[in-house]
Amino acid sequence: MYRKNVNCFFKKPPIIFTCDQIGIGMSVTMLPIILDIKKSSNQEVYIHCHQHHVDILKYFIDEENIYPFYDSNDPQLKNDKIFVGEKAREVVIYNSSVTIHAPHKCHPVDHFYNLWTGEINVSNERKNYPKFPVEKVDVSKFNLPEKFVVIGPGSTKPICQIPANPINDIIDYCKFKDYDVVLLGDKYSFNLPVPVSSPLNFQDTMTVGPEMHSALNYNKCINLIEKTSLDEAIAILDKAQCYIGPEGGLMQFCGMTDTPMIISINGWHPDMRMPYRHNELGWECYPIVPDADLECRYCIQRTIHARTVNVMMDCIYKDFKCVEDIIFDKFKPHIDKIL
Repeated sequence: MYRKNVNCFFKKPPIIFTCDQIGIGMSVTMLPIILDIKKSSNQEVYIHCHQHHVDILKYFIDEENIYPFYDSNDPQLKNDKIFVGEKAREVVIYNSSVTIHAPHKCHPVDHFYNLWTGEINVSNERKNYPKFPVEKVDVSKFNLPEKFVVIGPGSTKPICQIPANPINDIIDYCKFKDYDVVLLGDKYSFNLPVPVSSPLNFQDTMTVGPEMHSALNYNKCINLIEKTSLDEAIAILDKAQCYIGPEGGLMQFCGMTDTPMIISINGWHPDMRMPYRHNELGWECYPIVPDADLECRYCIQRTIHARTVNVMMDCIYKDFKCVEDIIFDKFKPHIDKIL
């Protein structure tokens, strides 16, 4: 765009990306456009996000330019000239607005390109998830086996949860094929407000957090749940022969590696959520979906639910039939292909 060796009056103000979504996986889907804008603009880039996203974003944006929200108790934000005080200084603010305009009917990467630059038909090469620099993360303390599969048994969204029985069958089958099984995930919870007018939620708040089945065969696995940082989890995913789990954060983390994955996806068509890798949507990603005769499958994609009920956390029929439709026999052919 610019002439060589000629000064111009075009200003290059700092750019602030406000990433207000809680899910860390969504921040991964923002990275292609954030890094694209950073590269093409050659301007200072700042990120305003939740504290628990910093451990991943700091590998792509200078950590000194990442500011957690006030509720993360960051002492610097309220004094930093980029955000307050000298706000008259020009800045360019990109707000994800994910709580208002959530990407439920398209892929999040396409959504954020369109939201922040107005672009459509962006090439897959530009939409690729960035490779995570796993060489910077030491996971030797975990003494990982030579051949192993990672399973993510938890999900913050009940609609995405894989039932315990198929997970146990997957564990047994991987062990039968002479692969160890490593469990990854975290345990936490927080409360979100629920609209009082919601016909399906009668409480003022909704508790959100990953649930781990008590019936899982933990004794047959290397259980690293709650024992890794986010960057360690990604480095472990990179070393695995395969990742198996529900649509969610670990799937997006795995999207920053070359590890094949088998993903249970209920609420969206797989094209709406699978990672972009190697210039391809869903490269080495094998989706497990409810049967086509289940009329309500892909309900999140097909339902505008912000003012009625969060379909990710509840079922409009109160039976979660899509979850019951996720059985071991759907995983087995893909496991056989990969292992």
